[in-house]
Amino acid sequence: MSYNLFFKGLSADKKELEDVQKMGVENGFDLDIAFDDYGTITLDSLEKLSQKINERATDVNFICHSMGCNLGVLTAKKIERIRSLVLISPEFGDYSDEELEIQAKAQKDASSQVRREFTEDVVHAFKFFKYTQPLAAMAIEKINVPTLIIFSKGDIFIPQEYLRELSERKDNIELVSLDTNLHNPLLDEEYSQKTMKLIKKHIL
Repeated sequence: MSYNLFFKGLSADKKELEDVQKMGVENGFDLDIAFDDYGTITLDSLEKLSQKINERATDVNFICHSMGCNLGVLTAKKIERIRSLVLISPEFGDYSDEELEIQAKAQKDASSQVRREFTEDVVHAFKFFKYTQPLAAMAIEKINVPTLIIFSKGDIFIPQEYLRELSERKDNIELVSLDTNLHNPLLDEEYSQKTMKLIKKHIL
């Protein structure tokens, strides 16, 4: 039996993680959570996690969402018995000029309507994810285990052109697009089930 580990996105809360774990059980697999919080995460945190996983001496599947894909990919390259990866809406890689323009407009529109207050923990997490984006893009090139990338066609926060090029260049990568604009299909009643079925097929 493989060990399955979930790397959450930045904004995922306790209830969301519990729901994801529940959906996993309903689909025939357990999911442990890699990190409950990213407020103090460092590269050393990933090193300690990889050592702990390797001590289990069992096959491992990583399921990751959004910015958590950075951490999953960076950890996976250090795992002796990594079996497969599932990356949902990964945000690492090169964005096209058009994608950057769309993102900038969306962020400008959002900031004019909502004023956010970020805690020190959130600021730290954002900086860390920004730092790990190019590292994850380099690491994925050296990972050759079966990798499923799931993304939504209308998701403006991911580098879709890069992901398509990556899947065309690397035989181990399968790309599946969902006909929606959701950044996190696991939160949607309809698409959560579709996403879970894709995950189940890939890791079991």
